[in-house]
This record gives sequence, C-alpha cells and structure tokens, in this order.
Amino acid sequence: MDAHQEVNSYKLSPYFQFLTFVLENWIVLFTTFLVLFLTTSIFNKFISPLLHEKYKEWLDYHETLTAMKTALEADYEDLWRNPEFCLIFIKLYDEYQVLLNEARSDPEGRMRRYSSFNKYQMLNLKE
Repeated sequence: MDAHQEVNSYKLSPYFQFLTFVLENWIVLFTTFLVLFLTTSIFNKFISPLLHEKYKEWLDYHETLTAMKTALEADYEDLWRNPEFCLIFIKLYDEYQVLLNEARSDPEGRMRRYSSFNKYQMLNLKE
C-alpha cells in the first residue's frame, strides 16, 4: 500500500461515511426527529387518554365489575367452612381489586379521585 492510499483509507471507514451522511443531511435528520418528537408528544397528551377510556368502554369494565361485585356479595353462608372456597373467594376478590384499580386509573397509572368506577369500591359482604 502506498502512502496516498493510507491517507485516504479513513474515507472508506463506515464511521466516516456515517458522519459524512449526517453532516450532509443534518436538516432532514433534524426535521425528522422534530416531527417524531411532536407526534409522540401529541399522541401521549391527547390521543392516548381518549383511547384509554375507550378501551375501558370496549372491554365492558362496568359490566365485568358489576358481575364480579354481584358474585362477591352473594350469600355463601354454607360454603365458608370449605377452605377451597375461601381461597377461590380471596382470589376473586384480589382480581376484583386489580380490575377496579385499573378502571379507576388514568393512562399513566395514577388513581383518579373522581371516576365513574367509584361506585364499585364498597362491597356489602354477607357473613
């Protein structure tokens, strides 16, 4: 290899080619990143909260919580002595609480103080 080829060999490097591409197209790259950032921000701020509430409507959270609450509030007087029943009841109650917390949360997962799902908080368990 002669000296001229060694001096220009860095131009064949992928890093140099990438850097050259970035410097030649910096306006397009900057515009692309700006548009992606704005699109993501708009989606997270406006569209995602609407979709979050629509998903709750489409998945029938109200009907599911009503059915679970009815099952939990039913009279199980004879079954409380059965340990298997107690475990299943506790699991159902746990899943009920998980679904209720999800229903009452906003898209970021924070609990909302005022929600249409607050009516499901209190259970009237029969002894």
